[in-house]
Amino acid sequence: VVAASWRLELKEVQSLLNQKKGGLPEGHRPLDNSDVLILRLSSAGVPVLGPDDREVDKEELTSIIDSFEGLENTEFEVRMSLILVEERFSIGFIDLPAILCKVSKLPAYTVLGAAPSADLADAQLVVREYMSSGKASSKCYSIPMSEPRPLTGTLIKKYHD
Repeated sequence: VVAASWRLELKEVQSLLNQKKGGLPEGHRPLDNSDVLILRLSSAGVPVLGPDDREVDKEELTSIIDSFEGLENTEFEVRMSLILVEERFSIGFIDLPAILCKVSKLPAYTVLGAAPSADLADAQLVVREYMSSGKASSKCYSIPMSEPRPLTGTLIKKYHD
């Protein structure tokens, strides 16, 4: 059971999408929060590793968590380098600074928008498929950015019910 997670909150993404007409494909609604999941924690404060996470020893995980605790509420400049559009999701790939090391082997991403019926947990599957094959489905395309879009993100610890 995931009780908390470390995330990079990207508040300016929603204002960018609202400013730009046609910012999301038809049928995709913007999400209330755009953030990048960095690390999941159990109720005991232990990292919850999934199938896309690399093997990390206990000492490294402790070091990562200690580092995140010291950096909580710190702002970082990140860059959105690619947008992946699939029938259910619009996903922005985010380049993180090295200090925000992730345990996931997947690139950092945020769901920019989704179809009303989409299960947000499936976004990870779309990213996984795209990374393994270069495309997520026959109705998927990527939009590389000629210049990555700079964004400001705040490292937060989010608690879940």
